[in-house]
Amino acid sequence: MANISLYLRTLSYFKLEQLYFKAYYTARDRFRKFVNYKHNFTLYRKGVALKLEECVPVKTSYEANKFTFLNQSVKFSDKIDWEFQDKGTLWAHHLNYFEYLLQDDMSKARGSALMYLLIDHLPKSHVALSPYSISVRGINWIKFISKHGITRKTVDRYLFCQYRILMDTAAHDRMGHHLLENAFSMLFGAYYFKGFELFAEAKIILTRELYEQILPDGGHFQLSPMYHQLMLLGILDSYNVMKNNAVFEDETLIELLKVSAERMLGWLEKITYSNGRIPCLNDSVYDVAPSTSELIAYAKRLEISARPVELKESGYRVFRKGKMEGIIDIGNVGPDYQTMHAHSDTFNFELMYDKKPLIVDTGISTFISNNIRGRERSNFSHNTVRLENINQSEVHDSFKVGRRAKVTIDLDEQDHYIAGHDGYKKHEIMHQREFKVLDDQLLIRDEMVTSLNDIGSVYSFLHFHPDCTIHKIEANGLLVDDWEIIFEGRVDIKVFDYNYALGFNRTRRAKMLQVAFDGELDTKFVRRQNQSVN
Repeated sequence: MANISLYLRTLSYFKLEQLYFKAYYTARDRFRKFVNYKHNFTLYRKGVALKLEECVPVKTSYEANKFTFLNQSVKFSDKIDWEFQDKGTLWAHHLNYFEYLLQDDMSKARGSALMYLLIDHLPKSHVALSPYSISVRGINWIKFISKHGITRKTVDRYLFCQYRILMDTAAHDRMGHHLLENAFSMLFGAYYFKGFELFAEAKIILTRELYEQILPDGGHFQLSPMYHQLMLLGILDSYNVMKNNAVFEDETLIELLKVSAERMLGWLEKITYSNGRIPCLNDSVYDVAPSTSELIAYAKRLEISARPVELKESGYRVFRKGKMEGIIDIGNVGPDYQTMHAHSDTFNFELMYDKKPLIVDTGISTFISNNIRGRERSNFSHNTVRLENINQSEVHDSFKVGRRAKVTIDLDEQDHYIAGHDGYKKHEIMHQREFKVLDDQLLIRDEMVTSLNDIGSVYSFLHFHPDCTIHKIEANGLLVDDWEIIFEGRVDIKVFDYNYALGFNRTRRAKMLQVAFDGELDTKFVRRQNQSVN
């Protein structure tokens, strides 16, 4: 019954459109299995190579039948297993994305051979024919085909059929970045095949979803800096296609793409640290999406510049004072109907000094549904407050959220923020957190607002970067590198090891604090100048 209630709470936030398509796709797919349905790979339309500005460079992931994705390598000795699942489903999808076609050292002959190997497998494929795989691969194939001037009837026939499948299976049930990626790819397919039906569908989705998914402050509404970079890449690619190929004249759509890119660039520049790194908030990790500098350079080639924005709707606030910089999260976990990449991290923050991280988000190392995934999404892995062993937002499975904390902002001024959330309202408690940024100081005040006499155990967590060293633990705080961290109101301080994610499937041991308090806690970060640590 508890599991049923959890899933009902999760489904209650979905849009009716999502629920309709989930039911429709499930019923349709079962019927197709019953009648031995097979995709028709005999359809054909000739494609025409596209003119494109130089796109974002990709990292090397293929060499002599060895594929490396998500920091894991597999070498196929005989033939490529396109359904290979030993490294997880996400690894298998990356194998089918074909991004390696765009490596600098990928020859026309070798890339074409890889494409034909998949074509031989397509009629019996599962992973390759998922809507997201079709979308990402379609863009990569068209870029490769256009670069090398490939004119092969077989390639066009199978690619055209994949786009017909995509139109039939687009992610209207998932929505969010999945649906947007489908639309980017349909636009590529429309221009390559001169297909009006593809263009019409792409325009409908892009027009609706760009207005929906790109917030007024320029952030992508799923609030993951990594997925923000990926969606910005898709918008820039789409603008690239429309700007350089006179197939469909649509000034409204190309202007929407340009304005969306300008605002997203403005947001990305705002939240990127001076060392060039993004904060790894929610489902974010390094070396999956193009870097901020690569996206800025790509936009410049397309004559697109960042539009100045003020952070608001995304819920993130950035502070910079001298050499100190950081980011604060005082927003909701994301759009109610699309929280698959959200974490239980309300009032999380990061702190950096002189381009070196001190307090960090722990990041993610896996999408597999296991204890690691659950831990990395939980309060325990973020720099915020937890009541007992209860998450503020009810994250579960790999990508689901049931009950979720709702934020109320009471003060929103430069370098001074006060907000509260109701993630513990079932327990008659409201968590209020105040951030105040001063010169070489960060002050945080936590208060558990309640009328109860006993609220149980409350913990504040702090996660240090692996390069940081705890020198001394004192009665009311500790010394970490050149910082003194003072706790007023603490009951107990404990130090634990945790795994800091360097990327998918790569972690490094680091230190974290668990600070117990009764109901009020003042945390002060003070930079110690020119003082030696004994």
